Amino acid sequence: MNTLVGQKIGNYVIRRPIGKGGMGSVFLAENESINHRVAIKVLDDEAAEHCQGGQRFLNEASVLAELRHANIVSISDFGHLENGQPYFVMEYLEGRTLRDVIEGQSPFSLSEVVSVLEQLCAALKIVHDAGIVHRDLKPENIMVVQEEPLRLKIIDFGLGKNLNAGQKDDHLTRDNQVMGSPMTMAPEQILADADRISPATDIYALGVILYWMLSGSPPFKASQAMMLLAMHIKEQPPGLDSDFNIRPDVARVVERCLAKDPKRRIRDANVLFSSFTAACGTTGTSNVGAHSVPTGGTLLSTQLGQEQMLVPRSRAFVSVIFAFVAIVAGSALLFYQPWKSHARNAPPLIKANIPELEKLEPISSPTRRDPPSPIETTTIPVVGETLTPSIERKPNKKRRSRRKVRSPRRMATAPVHRKAAQVPSKNTTPKVVEEPPPTRMPPPIAEPKAAVVPPVAPDSQKVAPKKNIPVGAGTLGF
Repeated sequence: MNTLVGQKIGNYVIRRPIGKGGMGSVFLAENESINHRVAIKVLDDEAAEHCQGGQRFLNEASVLAELRHANIVSISDFGHLENGQPYFVMEYLEGRTLRDVIEGQSPFSLSEVVSVLEQLCAALKIVHDAGIVHRDLKPENIMVVQEEPLRLKIIDFGLGKNLNAGQKDDHLTRDNQVMGSPMTMAPEQILADADRISPATDIYALGVILYWMLSGSPPFKASQAMMLLAMHIKEQPPGLDSDFNIRPDVARVVERCLAKDPKRRIRDANVLFSSFTAACGTTGTSNVGAHSVPTGGTLLSTQLGQEQMLVPRSRAFVSVIFAFVAIVAGSALLFYQPWKSHARNAPPLIKANIPELEKLEPISSPTRRDPPSPIETTTIPVVGETLTPSIERKPNKKRRSRRKVRSPRRMATAPVHRKAAQVPSKNTTPKVVEEPPPTRMPPPIAEPKAAVVPPVAPDSQKVAPKKNIPVGAGTLGF
């Protein structure tokens, strides 16, 4: 294809080759009249021999002609060379690819990732709304055309699938035909399941790019392409939060993008950006130009900005409403005070100043019983030990007491350690008298008992001793 250098294609002169894609080569061309440079993509000879290659090339040109967005490369013309090879003219982009930037300064900070993700989600939202799936989204197909402020462009829609084409596009994407880049391919792409190709396929590739920017390395690495594809199908990448100290909320958003099942992934680009910024605790800054108009005729940057601000404003509005209700309720309770309303409506109390009443003594209640007066105690002297005075209640005259009274001898042998109970009188304050511990005394000496001599009966009352008189075989006693 270097033979095209110096040739004139339309109003443009081919200067030099700048790149090569899956189906064609890209050249730098210039309009000498106005000094305007463009990029011209020409279909390769090998791809032109297959009808599928020519049809895909035409589809790419039609897709780019349909899309208009600041983050998507634009197309301006389409035609054929003298030998019949098709070509199309698109804008010339100067700068580096996103992969060059990632390999040079990764890992990125969260603010840098938010800036990249915002523009990629804005472009993918336009692509998916047009019914197109890129299917080859990777850092090499993202151009960094400006770094301060950051501006990105998505290029190379050669493998794009038009979901609205129906049967017209079925012959271009057949089963058992693997299409894409092994580094960012989704499992349904690897399994060549054309029915499951959807916008979630591009979300998986975007999740790989997010993981790469946050950690500094892709989620899967292998020396061979087949091993790398098998890892995308079966294995889970290392955790961002556990291995790279990324916030758990941010790691969960990336994990959802990398789900094996497309139904479990985030399926909308706007939802992905909102979830990621919410996990980062920021709303992001819009770098999308106001001149970018999608097919629907509305500004995507405006739509995306409204969605970014929708969640924080709604939460703030609800918080303000709750705060207002709490202030009103607190003010009503403070000024109204319903628990004191009955006291306000009650008639005021009248206090009479009568000196005669103050001199009167209060009348005791008839049910009140005065404590019993103390009774004099009786001390019983015991030989060998001094007893502590004890209190005894007066016996009831009407009812005979059944309590047994101990004898002096029995009371002397039983040691008494109880303190004298002090019953307070009516008008005196009871006092507690501390007594020293009782002194242990030797046991008392028991008095000798007198010998008891039974009385002697007189002789007249003496009874003769019994005698045993034998009677027959036995003995009979009288």
